[in-house]
Amino acid sequence: MNWFQSDRGGFENYDLIAKDELNAARNGNAFLRTSDGGVSWSYISGLPSREGRLSNPFTDTIFVTDTRGTILRSINTGNQFFDIQTGNTKPLRNLFFVDRKRGHFVGDTGIILYTSNAGETFSVQQSNTMQKLNSVYFINKDTGFAVGDSGIVLRTYTGGILTGIENNGMAVNATGFSLRQNYPNPFNPITAIMFEIFSTSFVRLTVYDAMGREVAELMNEKLYPGSYSVNFSGENYTSGIYFIRLSDGERSETIKGLLMK
Repeated sequence: MNWFQSDRGGFENYDLIAKDELNAARNGNAFLRTSDGGVSWSYISGLPSREGRLSNPFTDTIFVTDTRGTILRSINTGNQFFDIQTGNTKPLRNLFFVDRKRGHFVGDTGIILYTSNAGETFSVQQSNTMQKLNSVYFINKDTGFAVGDSGIVLRTYTGGILTGIENNGMAVNATGFSLRQNYPNPFNPITAIMFEIFSTSFVRLTVYDAMGREVAELMNEKLYPGSYSVNFSGENYTSGIYFIRLSDGERSETIKGLLMK
């Protein structure tokens, strides 16, 4: 078995993904791709030119992060990328998908973003550190590690999901949820809706127009304690005021968003 150089010089290389023996992509201080087994490399359009990371959790789908806090996704092997709105502005340094749907993204000030549905929605997992996290890896869906500055090593046996909250050694049994103002607001056409869940519960996230008619159901499922971000697209709706409601069957909270086209 032999190795030989197949490279385009002048770049720092961090990650490499390969679809087959001819098609691959790599990144570092630039995002490049090859379709001839590495004989030649070309820039991937639509991606930032700064430092970033990429992951290929399943066929044709690629996720990219960069130091702006951006997450981009392609579902056609990098031919087109689309920005995913998460509400996060902290630089992201690394990502890892344990399977087709579940992925973790880590970065500055201890930020850990988690998706359980291939990037459709994201939640913020509690890391209990302000150190920059540089890498993340999972052995299976539950057991994973994140490492960062100052030698910090984080470990989870629950997939990063909180199983309890401690305050000075005393368990806190928080209940309910908190709905934040959507961002950006006004928006056109996409806005991120962020909220915190304090105890495991079934929640429903819906959008109503100014006449009180339900126009969208964004979520209706069981959620675990943590912070979440869900996107709402107003692409198919007219400009105006929309009411965003989060409920768990016992209580509800509502915020007002303004779609301006």
